Amino acid sequence: MLEGLGHIEIVRDPLTLELTHWETSPSIVVVSGEQTSELIGHWPRVLLRQMRRGGIAITTHGRDGAPARRTTTASLEELRQVVPGATVVSEPGIGLARVLPALRQVLAALPTTSAPSALVIDRYEPSTDAWVRVASTDTVGSYRTSGYSRTYFVRTATDVESGTARITNVALAKHAAPLLAPHGRPLISYHPNDRELVAPLGAPLPGMYGRAVTLASGQPPMRRDSPAGSYTVYRDVPAEAAAVIYSALGGAS
Repeated sequence: MLEGLGHIEIVRDPLTLELTHWETSPSIVVVSGEQTSELIGHWPRVLLRQMRRGGIAITTHGRDGAPARRTTTASLEELRQVVPGATVVSEPGIGLARVLPALRQVLAALPTTSAPSALVIDRYEPSTDAWVRVASTDTVGSYRTSGYSRTYFVRTATDVESGTARITNVALAKHAAPLLAPHGRPLISYHPNDRELVAPLGAPLPGMYGRAVTLASGQPPMRRDSPAGSYTVYRDVPAEAAAVIYSALGGAS
């Protein structure tokens, strides 16, 4: 969540995708199309006190399960006078979404390794959002090993031919599955009336795709349970950002 909100930057091992390093983002002012700017990244108390002494009003909004949101209605000129070292970015969510590679390109760039072997292996079926026990990994798709620890991986047609696989995390494995299935469609849906982008619970948008949507809305995703199932909901997402991400995940533009 902290990564999606832009508060920290992380580095992952390119082969295993395990987290190896992280650091706090610098002091960043996020400007949206509204009159309010958001403060993300590293804003120590001494700096916030300096801003208030300089006449910058800061409002703190508490929220469940996520860091408090800090906003200000000060102009950019006022902010630059009081905090000249702050980084100012305008609408970073949609800007990030526009430059992200297609998920298909991400999969192609993942390093290959020998296909994992295990006594118990499951294959992800995107049409039912379920892991299904399989006897082998000899077909294209997204898989996980079961047991004391789990390894998530995908196998493209090239991987099946060469006996290799590409290690992923659970989110990447699930969102890759529709790309590897005939006539597959992205796992996400968008509701323009309430500006909500919805994904199955347990399948949050992977990496920078999730950050782009979260930065576009300024709000962390939330869980929603219904008789039809449980979901991860990204709220107040602009239609353009949702369309760009849907296309990047393999949907028709």
